[in-house]
Amino acid sequence: MRMGGQLARAAFTAFGWLSPRARRVAIRWWAPSYPVGAICVVVDGGEVRLARHTYRPGWCSPGGLLDRGERPERAAVREVLEEVGLDVDLEEGPVPVVWPGYRRIDLVYRGRLAAGARREHAGVRSHSLSVVL
Repeated sequence: MRMGGQLARAAFTAFGWLSPRARRVAIRWWAPSYPVGAICVVVDGGEVRLARHTYRPGWCSPGGLLDRGERPERAAVREVLEEVGLDVDLEEGPVPVVWPGYRRIDLVYRGRLAAGARREHAGVRSHSLSVVL
């Protein structure tokens, strides 16, 4: 048996001796954990609606981390409403984007303004699709 195999067998044996609580702590400590965010690219006609954040330079799509137990699609709609005050309907997604260096996963949705939603808001800026993409 290889040395690595012996070490793994010994680790699993030792793990089996741990209490259930200690096992949960060990799994949480060793297992990779990535926070999950939801981002919504808001398309209105031929334009993409962008937001200016106070914590990041420039303009970007609204988004943020999911609350515990929150569905990603609900988080995307909530983030748009919280950050720029616009109601949106999701059209496509999610497209997962993994950021290994930041240990984060973002789920990106495409949305459009909901019927009857205001199109102008102080925190929103539009660029044509050709400029953004």
